[in-house]
Amino acid sequence: MARRMIMVLTLGVLVGLMGAPAWRWLERSLFESLPVYSQLPDFALVDASGRAFARERLQGRVWVADFIYTRCEDTCPLQTYEMRRLQRTFAVHEDFRQISITTDPAFDKAALLAAYARKFDADRARWFFLTGKEKEIKDLALKGFRLSYATKQAALPLNSVRSRVFRLLLPGAHAHHPGHQEGEKTPGILISHSSRFVLIDRNFTIRGYYHSDDAESLEKLRKDLRVLLNS
Repeated sequence: MARRMIMVLTLGVLVGLMGAPAWRWLERSLFESLPVYSQLPDFALVDASGRAFARERLQGRVWVADFIYTRCEDTCPLQTYEMRRLQRTFAVHEDFRQISITTDPAFDKAALLAAYARKFDADRARWFFLTGKEKEIKDLALKGFRLSYATKQAALPLNSVRSRVFRLLLPGAHAHHPGHQEGEKTPGILISHSSRFVLIDRNFTIRGYYHSDDAESLEKLRKDLRVLLNS
């Protein structure tokens, strides 16, 4: 670890001495060092305001995407909590965007997604919650983002372990389901889908996959995000 740190510091000093051209070379090298996966196809969904949302809205932006659904009592609340942390960490970057796509579009209409976004203090000018037709979302997940996705539903206890842990992390954010009256219980539904975050560059190319429940993976996401935002 010490040897690697010395090498990084030495490289930084050398680049500093060589000036701006060297910095541009270093930024380009870091950019090219990230994996290059598939090109994300065009898509047509609907945002939480009920407006059409196409891929072109993200042209020239660096963004992170994930799949969630509002009735989720398993991984989704923790995913959205981590997305909120990313929103705060990268708030100064005007070209950073976030996308959360529901896997339960028949239930998660625009108004419900808007309420869910408010629960997590989402900046809806930069963090978009999207719904649409189930087939289009499934195709986008499987063929576009190359993530697992299944529509099979199963009952999930409202008091699941993950849900209890989440309530400790973020009291109040899951007090009741958005769109329901206070105190009204919403049945827990389990829809199998990937909980990974996906990093996309300015040209709609996927540059990384990250586990949303792993600290080391999340730190790598933040590091890779900085590389793309500074390139």
